[in-house]
Amino acid sequence: MLGLLVTLSSCKKDLPNQNLPQPVKNNGPLITRYEYAPNLYTLFNYNSAGQITRITDINDIARTDYTLTYKADGKVDKIATGNGYWKFTYNGDLLTRADSYINGNPASQGYYQFIYDGQNVTESLLYSNYGGSVIKPRSKIDFQYDANGDITRSDTYLWDITSGAFTAAGYQLYESDTHTDPVYCFRDVFAVLYRVVSPHNYTKAQFFYPDGTVNQDNTYQYTYNNNGYPVSALRRNLAAGTDGFVTLRFIY
Repeated sequence: MLGLLVTLSSCKKDLPNQNLPQPVKNNGPLITRYEYAPNLYTLFNYNSAGQITRITDINDIARTDYTLTYKADGKVDKIATGNGYWKFTYNGDLLTRADSYINGNPASQGYYQFIYDGQNVTESLLYSNYGGSVIKPRSKIDFQYDANGDITRSDTYLWDITSGAFTAAGYQLYESDTHTDPVYCFRDVFAVLYRVVSPHNYTKAQFFYPDGTVNQDNTYQYTYNNNGYPVSALRRNLAAGTDGFVTLRFIY
């Protein structure tokens, strides 16, 4: 998403300082590879405290590296990549804002803002300077949840510069199982780089255009390890017919 803002606006293990408060290490397995296809995958690296320190996105021959640093209390401070970085701001334990700094410019070029109901993100808003000096809204996503804290619906809106208002860009419906999503332990990072995640894995994800017609109708059939974490998932896009499928893989 930092790359997106750039476009729109223009495994080493580090030992923690033992004198500083350390985060609680994730109790489950740490995911090291999330594979969408053999040439399309994401790698994750961690330090001895279980903090994620580097993320690498591979898209065929293209590669993007993200390096994470932390505050003294164990919360994420920055995510650096290429020509810029994200700076994280928290309210207590909740990530409320992530500012984008690019090409050494001391001024923020845009930011994410997160609004909550309890522990659940109800709105994710993206702001950008549109290549100028004034930061304005660009998009927002509204979220609804079930009793398990899993997302059941998200509505996407894009900012219309002419009218100065959000316009509907589509919506998504989700169903989830009761197994832990392996990236949920670093959900703050995932929310900034990729998307807001639920504590459990999606078994169904339907995407609709604003008029209600179907864009994608995805189902997921998982295989789990002895710890209850997914090791693979057969994803079918029913809107593309029964042959429209890929196999996702999870390595720990």
